[in-house]
Amino acid sequence: MKLEEVQALSDEALRIKVAEFCGWVREDRPMIHPVQVTEEGWIHPTNGGWYGGYAERVLPNYPKDLNACHEIVASLDPIQMERWKMHLHYATTAYAVDAVAMLNATSRQRCEAFVLTMEEVK
Repeated sequence: MKLEEVQALSDEALRIKVAEFCGWVREDRPMIHPVQVTEEGWIHPTNGGWYGGYAERVLPNYPKDLNACHEIVASLDPIQMERWKMHLHYATTAYAVDAVAMLNATSRQRCEAFVLTMEEVK
């Protein structure tokens, strides 16, 4: 993907893309209920599974939550981190050199850089 394609994603589409790169898995579970056949949920990569009979339903709001972005950036290895910084630079500064713009990057821009990074390494 190119930066322009990632920037064109809706917040929800970006949120799901980031979550999938972070290891979240969408899962349907059969239910014993006359009306509802399955229950949809997201399974967390580290403490996944059905908690109390229910999947974790709510993904972190990566495009709007800097704390959630901190978690995804902390998951990068050193090579991925260098690629992420390069993509963040392009996402925030339009190819100009401006370290302050990178420091003030929005959570959405951090997610865009993360998706571009992970697209490269998959």
